[in-house]
Amino acid sequence: MTQQSLIKKSISGKRTISLAAITATKMVQYTSNHMKLVSLLKTTGFLTSITVLNNDEINIELQLDYSENKEYFVPSKSSIALTEVHYEGFNIVNLDDAIDSTAGRITVIAGYEMPLSKEK
Repeated sequence: MTQQSLIKKSISGKRTISLAAITATKMVQYTSNHMKLVSLLKTTGFLTSITVLNNDEINIELQLDYSENKEYFVPSKSSIALTEVHYEGFNIVNLDDAIDSTAGRITVIAGYEMPLSKEK
């Protein structure tokens, strides 16, 4: 019988981004070269978690890696938290056709957490 133990060394990191106002029907894009993500991505290679806090009056959409297969609807006054996803960048789209978002009312927390590994 073998005993399993968790590896104590772990790599993790997070970036909290408070978004500026987003014009109606427009988006903001955070690529892998964006100054708020680049240092974290240099360490980890990719990100594995994201939380979006939408405290505004508009509905928004989160797009990971700019892919239609990774789109998540975030209604006004709500949040979404995703873990164990792999991505390098994201878009936040203002879905309202008439109202701009309010600066500071949408917050994104992008992060990396190394999965727990087991030794045999």
